[in-house]
Amino acid sequence: MNQNASASRPLPAPHLGGVYLLLTGLCLGLLLGPMVLGQVSAERYAHWFPNPVAAQLKLDAIEKTRRTLAMTDVSPVALEEYDQQRQAEVDSHHQTIERARALRSVMDALLLGSLCGLGVMNIASRGSRLHHRLLLGSHLLLGTWLSLLVAQPYLLANLPRLIVLGSLLVIGVILALPPYQHKAQSTEQVDG
Repeated sequence: MNQNASASRPLPAPHLGGVYLLLTGLCLGLLLGPMVLGQVSAERYAHWFPNPVAAQLKLDAIEKTRRTLAMTDVSPVALEEYDQQRQAEVDSHHQTIERARALRSVMDALLLGSLCGLGVMNIASRGSRLHHRLLLGSHLLLGTWLSLLVAQPYLLANLPRLIVLGSLLVIGVILALPPYQHKAQSTEQVDG
């Protein structure tokens, strides 16, 4: 009788704290993205979220111009002057590319940290404080990752990489779900 009562008891409502963290990350990303921060303060947006694609295109254009000048009858002194004039710009673009790489590394660490948290959470007993903290921590890391992804639309150029990381995320979430159990079948076997 006791087993029957526990089988008919409704499941507890899911905790929505993690969903709220993900939605907060999405909204934060929209506010920090080019549509809001990029319009209000384009300089600050460019500093916080450097675009390596644009920087690399500018570096390529500078190098192409230099090669064109070298192939024409420009004197070596004029080429050296051109290099000196563009050196600060070239350095700035290299710094932009390095900052973007560092930010991408942070995003990778956030995603991998979230996946690790979900994996460890799967090992922790359901309902324990550790399980709850790991779940919220993973959602917090995912929300932060999502806000950075939404704030930087140029990252969609890395779509294959995002697909791989997204697939890892889905696998992590699936592993974090509790195993499906046939409670109705087990009670029928006890009764029968």
